[in-house]
Amino acid sequence: MTSKEVTMVRVYLTEGDHVSKTQLAKKLLEDLHRSKIIAGATIFRGVAGFGSHFAIHEASILHPEAALPMVIEFFDSADRIAQALDYVNQYSNIRVVTWKATAFNTDDAQGHDE
Repeated sequence: MTSKEVTMVRVYLTEGDHVSKTQLAKKLLEDLHRSKIIAGATIFRGVAGFGSHFAIHEASILHPEAALPMVIEFFDSADRIAQALDYVNQYSNIRVVTWKATAFNTDDAQGHDE
């Protein structure tokens, strides 16, 4: 098993955030993918949440269009994250949290994107 120091990133936004009629989460994921700076990213969709206005958002039969919380998460070396954040920081209405972590690789083979 090998390990390396990485920077974790979480980008907080909602399903209702759009840029040019495209969902912002999808646009960010496509930008990060196209840039080939980081090895991968994942979008998580929350079932409920609240933000700075303290209004709880949750999907229901009566309100299926609720602006549910979403998180884009990725990690890589500090220099690659700095480059990736250039893409992320061009958008408004999002919150970004970063922290240092240690990534452990239990399979020393690279490129398992199956």
